[in-house]
Amino acid sequence: MQGFESGGRSRAGGKFWSVVLAGGQGVRLKPFVKQAFGLESPKQYVPFMGRRSMFQHTLDRAAMFVPDHRILTVADVRHAEVLSAQLAGRRLGAVVYQPLNKETAAGIMLPLAHILALDPEAVVAFLPSDHFILEETRFMRHVAEAAAAAAGLTEGIVLLGVRPSGPETEYGWIEPGAQLRSPGLRGLSGVRRFIEKPGAEGALRSYKKGHLWNSFVTVARAEALFRLVTRRLPALGRAFSRIRSVVGTTRYEGVLGAEYAALAPANLSKDVFEAVPEAMSLLPLEGVTWSDWGSAARIAETYAALRRRPPWEAACESPA
Repeated sequence: MQGFESGGRSRAGGKFWSVVLAGGQGVRLKPFVKQAFGLESPKQYVPFMGRRSMFQHTLDRAAMFVPDHRILTVADVRHAEVLSAQLAGRRLGAVVYQPLNKETAAGIMLPLAHILALDPEAVVAFLPSDHFILEETRFMRHVAEAAAAAAGLTEGIVLLGVRPSGPETEYGWIEPGAQLRSPGLRGLSGVRRFIEKPGAEGALRSYKKGHLWNSFVTVARAEALFRLVTRRLPALGRAFSRIRSVVGTTRYEGVLGAEYAALAPANLSKDVFEAVPEAMSLLPLEGVTWSDWGSAARIAETYAALRRRPPWEAACESPA
C-alpha cells in the first residue's frame, strides 16, 4: 500500500526512509527452526506463518511507508546467499552488509551512514525483522505518525511502545513521561525511564502503572540519532563518521573492514537510550497485535491467541 503522506518529504526538508534490521543470528530459535523446518537459517528468514518469511513481511510493511528505492536492509554478510534468494523478484534500494556482528549500535549506525551520505535531512524508520504484527496497515500508520512527529521535534527520536497484555518479564518496558504536543497527533509523551526485562514483581508493577513494552521500533531524524550515538559512544561515532565519508567511493570496503575490526560491541538500548531517556519521545501502538518472536513458546502463544494450529506442530510431535 502506497499513499501514506510520509512517503514523501519530512517537515525538516529531507525524505522519509525505512531500514529493515535483519542482521541477527537468531541463536535461541536455531534448534526449533532446524527441527520444525529442517533449515539452518536465522529466524528472520523463516516462513513461520504463511508463505513469506518474517523478513519478507517486514519488507512489505516498509513498502507501505516509502518507495522501494528508499528501503535499506542491514544484514550479516554471512547471510548473503539466503538474503539474495528472498529478494528475488523484489526491487529494493540497497542491502548494506556488516562484515562482523558488533551489536545493535553498529547495526543502526551503518545504515545511518549510508542514508546521511545521500540525504542529510532524512527521517528514518528502523523496523526489526523478527516481530509478528497482525494489523500491518494500522501499524505502519503509527510509524508514519511517528515520522511526522520526529521531523518536528528538537531531539527527533520517537520510540513505538506496545500496550501490554500482561506482566511480561522477557520484554523491556518504558515508563512514559509528560505528554508532548505535536500537531495532529495525540498520545505522544516523553520517556521517564527504561526498565529492561524486570522480574515478576517489577513486571507486574509496570503493568499496573500503565508502562509500555519497548517494541524497539525507532523513528528518528537521521542526523539527530547519529549525533546522539556519537555523544554517548564517541569512539564508535568517530568510526562511523569515517565510514560515512567514504560511502559510494572505491575506499568504502577497505575502510568498512578496518573500522569494524577495531570496533568494540555496543548495545543501542543499554548503552545509549537507557542513559538519556530525556532525549526520547514515546508513541503508543493502539489497536496493534504485536509480539517479539524470540522463542518457540512465544510463536506458539501467538498461534493459540489467533486460534490457529501451527503448521509444523505435527512434525514436532513425538511418534506414538
